[in-house]
Amino acid sequence: MRSDRLAGHLQISESTLKARLRAIGVEDADRKRLAEIWPSVEEHVDTFLTELYARFNQTPSIAQLISQEARLDRLLQAQKQYLHELFCSPIDTGYASRRLNIGLVHYQLRVTPQWYLAAACHFITGHISLFFRLAQTPQQAMSIVVTLTKMVLFDAGLALLSYGHYEDISCQADGAASANFGTGIDEKAAASYPNQRLAKDSRRPMSRLQLSATESQSRMRFIGLTPDDMIHLQQLESVVAAAMPGVLQDFYDYFSTSSDLSLLVPPERVEMLKQQVATYWQELVNSKFDRPYAASRMRIGVIHEEIGLQPQDYLTGLARQAAGLLRAIPVDIADPAASCSALIRAMFFDITFVIDAYMEARAQSLLHAEGLAGRVMKGLSSAVAVVDGDQNILYANEKLVALCGVEPALLRMMHLSEALPMPGLSELFSRLQTGHQQASSQVIAWANGCYQVTITNTSNEQHVGSRETIVVFDEVSRLLRVSGDVSQDAMHYASLAQAVPAVLWQMDPLTESIVSISPMALQLTGIRSSAFLGRPGLWMNFIHDEDRPRFKRCMDLMRQQETGHCQYRIQHQDGREFWVHTSFSIVKAGDNVSDLLSAVTIDITRQKTAEHLRLTAVSQMASSISHLLNNALMAVNGNIELHATDNNGLHNSPLLESALRASKQATTVAKQLQAFAGGQVLQPRMISLNQVLRAEQLVIQELAGTPVKVTFHLEPDLWMCNIDVERLKNVIGNLCTNAQQAMASGGHIRIVTRNLPESSAEFDDPAFGREWVELSISDDGAGMPHSIKQRAIEPFFSDRPIAERSGLGLSIAHGFMSQSGGHMLIESEPGQGATVSLRFPRPAKTLSAEEGVQTSQISVLVVDDEFMVLDVTSAMLRRIGYRVLTAENADEAIKIAEKQCPEILLSDISLGDGVDGVQLAEDIVSRHPGVVVILMSGWVSRTTQVSRTSNFQFLDKPFTRDQLEAAFEKAQHLLRQR
Repeated sequence: MRSDRLAGHLQISESTLKARLRAIGVEDADRKRLAEIWPSVEEHVDTFLTELYARFNQTPSIAQLISQEARLDRLLQAQKQYLHELFCSPIDTGYASRRLNIGLVHYQLRVTPQWYLAAACHFITGHISLFFRLAQTPQQAMSIVVTLTKMVLFDAGLALLSYGHYEDISCQADGAASANFGTGIDEKAAASYPNQRLAKDSRRPMSRLQLSATESQSRMRFIGLTPDDMIHLQQLESVVAAAMPGVLQDFYDYFSTSSDLSLLVPPERVEMLKQQVATYWQELVNSKFDRPYAASRMRIGVIHEEIGLQPQDYLTGLARQAAGLLRAIPVDIADPAASCSALIRAMFFDITFVIDAYMEARAQSLLHAEGLAGRVMKGLSSAVAVVDGDQNILYANEKLVALCGVEPALLRMMHLSEALPMPGLSELFSRLQTGHQQASSQVIAWANGCYQVTITNTSNEQHVGSRETIVVFDEVSRLLRVSGDVSQDAMHYASLAQAVPAVLWQMDPLTESIVSISPMALQLTGIRSSAFLGRPGLWMNFIHDEDRPRFKRCMDLMRQQETGHCQYRIQHQDGREFWVHTSFSIVKAGDNVSDLLSAVTIDITRQKTAEHLRLTAVSQMASSISHLLNNALMAVNGNIELHATDNNGLHNSPLLESALRASKQATTVAKQLQAFAGGQVLQPRMISLNQVLRAEQLVIQELAGTPVKVTFHLEPDLWMCNIDVERLKNVIGNLCTNAQQAMASGGHIRIVTRNLPESSAEFDDPAFGREWVELSISDDGAGMPHSIKQRAIEPFFSDRPIAERSGLGLSIAHGFMSQSGGHMLIESEPGQGATVSLRFPRPAKTLSAEEGVQTSQISVLVVDDEFMVLDVTSAMLRRIGYRVLTAENADEAIKIAEKQCPEILLSDISLGDGVDGVQLAEDIVSRHPGVVVILMSGWVSRTTQVSRTSNFQFLDKPFTRDQLEAAFEKAQHLLRQR
């Protein structure tokens, strides 16, 4: 049950919240004072949380729950949000629902109530010193402390109210039938399991910690009770004694004005109650907080449960008493803040043991019906529950606890349909009530079994007008299997479902409730299959947030069609993420019965990972080859050009001229490999794809040739894109060439642009959920089978004859799209041509084009870790007329620049010593602002963002002497402007 629905179930409304605030003594003016001090408190929040989580990490039973970094980040954000709401938010049903949700979160993390309450203490004591520093007067600071104490206890009452209404069956079922409560998470077990979850065979019910000799000391350490606190408390003995008459009168006024509470204590016992309260506080300020003291506090919890006093009422009364005592503390003593903290820590120390014992007493009262009835319930092999007129569980035997898989302390007063979400159970109760029968029975299939459910009305002679009902659950699956082949087939299919590595499930699409599911759900989600049954939307909760709209869209389509499929991510309880593929089909039901959605979900994480690793490996290999080849070709081309300069050209060296042509062809291949691996330096600018296509229309038609017809269908109001236009032109040319080659006898190339709004794509389309601008190029060629299409983007892969292969057109397109933040789709079937779609993300805002600004001058510092490239580049520059300094790494370059500052820096981007050329350039320019920078590279790492290089001129390796001279002419022009 969600927290907002639980608020309604518990009848928490605006009026009941106001009544609770009045009972605890919080006025609007008190809330206003908290809100006014929040800005100053907010500055202290990070320090407070750091200290709080340091304390958590020193407590083994809690440290393991926050060991995951992602969970820790979420918890820290939640704590910051909670503090803000504690000080500032209005107290309405939304606020109450979020406090109820705290009970859910702590329940799911398996943090027992006593540890939650111990942690709540620090939200008060962690700010007291701050209040006394910020407040204008000590009295004002004390007033803020009182209000915050009341609010924390108010919130704690709501959280405890929701604790018993949530259960995660997978975390509770083992051993939940035992009434011998042990440690929820003991320190030895925590040390054995470094992960946040305990091993399955070591899980224990989420129950009270046994009162061992060390337990009181452990809680004292966590709450922060020190010997100094005990001294402060003893100094308050006279203060408490003087204030006690007023505190008792206020407590009695609160107690007597509540119709529910006044019934718990007759008038003749009021004076005894007052004396007990006075004794309680006298013991608190004089105690050593040892084991006997803790045991006395636990008795309070047992008594409260026996008389029917709810935890939230206990906390309300305690808050009023504490408020009176805090106001009585003299503000002129040496350290009033320390006295406040000591009193509050001692009070919360008591609270943890009271609630601890309350939970155990609640479980005991559930499992131990009185007299003969209790002995009969214990001896039955059936699961038995006694419920009140609202179907809340009053008593149960251990067989029922085991069937529910919920801790006994939480099962008491839980609604029967929440503890056992059996289909048809509520209807069976309705038939019994409307038919005025004494008993009713029905066989119900639930959780891979069948149960004979018998409901019998009875009367409670002690309370006239009340009605109790006995519900008996008999497991009859074995009898039904013997009686017919249908049950035998069901078991056969159940065992088959358990053996198949897939989750088989059925859902009622109207309520999104799982009605049956195979045991493999545990492996995929971390909770048992029985936990899914009858819970609306639970499967949806395990789907990754980004994929949930995709799944919902698929579910909507299943209302119009009988089959479908969807790929999405499932998040396991322990934080792992799985890619899954679900195939759906609709099972038609008979009259008056809803159709069911049947599904098979398989884990495809390995396939997804394998494909990603394959492309990553190919990309890394291409990048390495491109980098090495570019450097080698730089040296080859440079030396040939230097030779040509010394010998008046290559006219008399035909062999070198042929070598230069071959080297340039290899340079082209290296560039293409660089493009596939995403190693290009992109220079994007805002432009319309339509503008690019219109400018290239004649070039495209020329590439296609006369036998091929080219048509353009351009959307008039096409959105702008942030793209590298020159690289895009190269990609378009490659794709058109591929299309022309696929149509040897002529055909038709269609070039289409369109906007893809967020709502236009289908759920199984990569474009789903975002806005894109699409350019598609289609042909009427032979098409590709699936096996070829899967490998189409790999470098040098082609199904054409060797003589016709280039094998890099689609590879270049893939690398360009990945580096541009988009994606490429290939749609093709044999004999039906092919369509390649390029999708660019629509920018969130208009981006200005980035303009490169570079220069060069007389004195040049050349930096490159490849000595061949360094040598030939330096030689070229000296021939042109520059004075050249050289360095093989960043450290050497910085030292040279300090001694004789160059006018121009020419540096490779990849220097191989942990510092890239961009960092080096930024460092030198920061020290010598007049230096003009030219960067060069045959490969740019994905970590080197284009925006980092946009302030400098870029030279693509391998480059010719003419290209080098052109770059330095731009640099000289910039120098002259400076």
